[in-house]
Amino acid sequence: MAVKVEFLSDDGFRDLERIAEADSKHLRNEIKQLGPQTSDKMKNVIKENKVRPQAGEPTTLEDNIDVEFFQNDKGWGVGDIDRLNRNAKHWRAVNFGSGHLVGKKLPIGSFEPDPENGRPNDAYFRKGRWKVPGSFTALIKRPIPPMNYIEKTVNFVRKQINRIRLSGRK
Repeated sequence: MAVKVEFLSDDGFRDLERIAEADSKHLRNEIKQLGPQTSDKMKNVIKENKVRPQAGEPTTLEDNIDVEFFQNDKGWGVGDIDRLNRNAKHWRAVNFGSGHLVGKKLPIGSFEPDPENGRPNDAYFRKGRWKVPGSFTALIKRPIPPMNYIEKTVNFVRKQINRIRLSGRK
């Protein structure tokens, strides 16, 4: 089946062109605004799903997740892998999980906050951080569970793009 549209004057066609161009600019602007929202969403997913408190430490992973716009506004990306590999090498283990350290000993250090002078204690599991130097060591028994922050953010982006697409069909 084909649909034929015929304008009796050029004015009708020009009006349609102007409407289409305005809609196109509006949709492009909404998609451009989605870039920073995506970066913020990814950082929030990480923050909300952290296993251990930050305890005043810098947020290395979150600090290295930014939106980067491509040349000529052709699009955007979040989380430059080369930058993450340089500055937050644990990004992959946090997202996908990892058991690569199970069975290995922590470097000599202490546990903070300091239960019993920094001695590792299962009662404080997920309530502090290991700091080097110190006087103790511990055997790593549990793998890093996957946080799936990338997948959760991709789902957010898909929902937002569907919302944008639907808003363009008014």
